[in-house]
Amino acid sequence: MALLIVYRAGGDAFYSDVAERLYSGTRDVVKDVRLVTTDALPRVPADILRGTTVALVNPRACAGSPGVLAATGASMRKIAVLAEPAESEGYGAALALPLTFDALIDLGFVPQAAGHSRSDVPYHFVFNGATARETIALAEQSVEPRRIPWAVIGDYTLDEAVLTSELIRTVDPGGLVLLPPTRTGREDGGLVRVGVLRELLSSARYYVWCSRGPRRYYEHMRFVGALTAGAVPCRVELTARGEGVDVPWAFPSVDALCASLVEAERASMYRAARDYFLSKSSLARNLRTAYESIAPELV
Repeated sequence: MALLIVYRAGGDAFYSDVAERLYSGTRDVVKDVRLVTTDALPRVPADILRGTTVALVNPRACAGSPGVLAATGASMRKIAVLAEPAESEGYGAALALPLTFDALIDLGFVPQAAGHSRSDVPYHFVFNGATARETIALAEQSVEPRRIPWAVIGDYTLDEAVLTSELIRTVDPGGLVLLPPTRTGREDGGLVRVGVLRELLSSARYYVWCSRGPRRYYEHMRFVGALTAGAVPCRVELTARGEGVDVPWAFPSVDALCASLVEAERASMYRAARDYFLSKSSLARNLRTAYESIAPELV
């Protein structure tokens, strides 16, 4: 049985990275898996689709491409793949599509079963763990001195402006700031592809962002991007959002963050974040557990 992981090419940078990450982890556990774009899916013959499982990464975006809904509807099994807050517009819109999903995979750091409102679509949380390549690379990652003290990259908002101002005033004026007026609308990055993010962070000591809203959610793709670039991921929680989130270096205020960056030892902070990430099961193992429940024949 084949598995097609489908994403919309040229669309959301965040979900393009999610699709490639999902494919990377899935290749280790599913023999017949392919990563295809929404343009290619409608060209798959109907007789093949009838024996195929289709996983739509960000279903709402995928559904905007001609022929995707019909092709997905003709498949043997349909999986929705999301990596955002359960209360978000995109999460709800995905489940409102005229498709009968057999399961939903929620890729992230914190389970959101309590926020999953569709009892008829089985929910499967998959911790966004390390890929095989990341496990090796992170084990060898050295914590060397870096010339850029901190980086703030994302949507321009008042919160990010205040954060940047305080970092300049109290930590170091030589940070990297990339806050263009064009908004992605995503709190978990998506301004640039993860490969570009790693390049931007390759000389930075800390990657800092603001988290807002009442949701129990952690920006896992920001964390992974920072860690794999050798930067310490630091989140400022502007509300009580961090309840139940045990990820290292989440700060209750901008002042607390700045005080920590002035006083803390970066190497120990980086090791704590790396140890947390590598202590979790790998992405491949977590996906295997989900696939065994959703479609045992795949594994």
